[in-house]
Amino acid sequence: MLDFAALDVALGLIFVYLVLALVCSALNETISSVFSWRATYLREGVANLLDPEDNAKGQELAKKLYAHPIVNALIRPVSPKGRLRYPAYLPARAFASALLDFDATGAKRSVEEAINAIPSVQARKALMTLWTEANGDAVAFRRAVESWFDDAMERVSGWYRRRVHLVMWVLALAVVVVLNVDTVRIADHLWKDKTVRAAIVARTENPPATGTGTPPVTAVATDVDTLKELDLPIGWSAETRPDDGWDWFLTVWRKAIGLVLTAAALTLGAPFWFDLLGKVARVRSAGARPEKAEKQA
Repeated sequence: MLDFAALDVALGLIFVYLVLALVCSALNETISSVFSWRATYLREGVANLLDPEDNAKGQELAKKLYAHPIVNALIRPVSPKGRLRYPAYLPARAFASALLDFDATGAKRSVEEAINAIPSVQARKALMTLWTEANGDAVAFRRAVESWFDDAMERVSGWYRRRVHLVMWVLALAVVVVLNVDTVRIADHLWKDKTVRAAIVARTENPPATGTGTPPVTAVATDVDTLKELDLPIGWSAETRPDDGWDWFLTVWRKAIGLVLTAAALTLGAPFWFDLLGKVARVRSAGARPEKAEKQA
């Protein structure tokens, strides 16, 4: 097993980033759920698909599509006053069925008649193009409509990811400032204190799991307490207060750099740090490869 201080410091920093990234992810997921961002972006994506030129008309058409029994079955009320919780995901087959029966009559008709029943000119043009490319094959046309919807939802996912990444930056900055998680200070502390370094390396053998989705905020709060128990320099105290004069400027500048480095690391996400933690831990446990084995390889 390798016993390099630099590798142990790296393991310690990765573990800290993992724990705090889980905190940010849990907060982000909570905010997204409270404000129903996924459902909102889905509705905007459907509206843009039905009428990309007129957003107001697209919203109106999306409202009618959501009122179709096939889609409406996915909506559930969350309060006696009638407030609805719209789905965060819409299956492509449900969208295609509701779109091709836009007036919800359930009448048996040809594909051309179903397309002409859609009020949106843009949607009719797109569907007629897909119908022409299908050469009159109803099954191929249905698959093309579903693929058309899936492609549009990929773009919606991009909208959502950009929003989440922006919020992740805000949350990361807030977390590192509130907790005073300074990368430079922590690295220096781990480098100088062998006892703390050994304790956090031992803790990395049982890292927080990220494979079961984003944990709740109450669960990751326990991991934050673990960081404090490891005697890491986290949190504000009189010791972190800069002195007057030139030392004040240097201390504030170094503190700002350390906090920004931590925030930037957290925006990479918990899965990234979990994977990296496993790789670095395996390198540390495996040790150096024998020279003979390297030549044979």
